[in-house]
Amino acid sequence: MSGLYNVKYPNLELIEYKFRQILNDDEEWKKKVMEAREKNRYICPDYEAIVFPQVWGSTNTAFDVCEDGSPVIGGCAMTKAYTVVVKETLTETYGVFVDDKACYIVDNPSNEFYKDLSEHNIKSRSKAKKAY
Repeated sequence: MSGLYNVKYPNLELIEYKFRQILNDDEEWKKKVMEAREKNRYICPDYEAIVFPQVWGSTNTAFDVCEDGSPVIGGCAMTKAYTVVVKETLTETYGVFVDDKACYIVDNPSNEFYKDLSEHNIKSRSKAKKAY
C-alpha cells in the first residue's frame, strides 16, 4: 500500500481478465447468460470499467475481512487506492477491485450500491456483504 501519494494506476486489461475468470467459474452467472441467450442467441457478455481513486481508513483498503469473514490486521493510516468496478452488462453483475485485486462480486445490486458507485464511495468487503 502506498499511503496518500504515488498511487499506481490500475491495469484495466488485467482486471477485466480476472473478472472474466471469476465469472466463468460461477455456475449462477453462467445460468443467467444461458437464459439470456435463449431469448437472443446473438448476445454475449460485454464489460465496462468505472475507475476512481478512493481514500480508505487503513492500509487494508477495502480488504477489512478475509473471504471467510475473519478479520485482517493492517496499519492505521489513511490510504489512497484506485477502485475499479467492472460491469458485465448482459447480467448486471459487478466486480469490485482495489489495487488490481478482486475484492467482491455484486450480482444483485441494491439501490445503495448504485448510490455508492455514483458517489465513488464503494464499501469495504465486510460492509458490502450486508449492504449490497
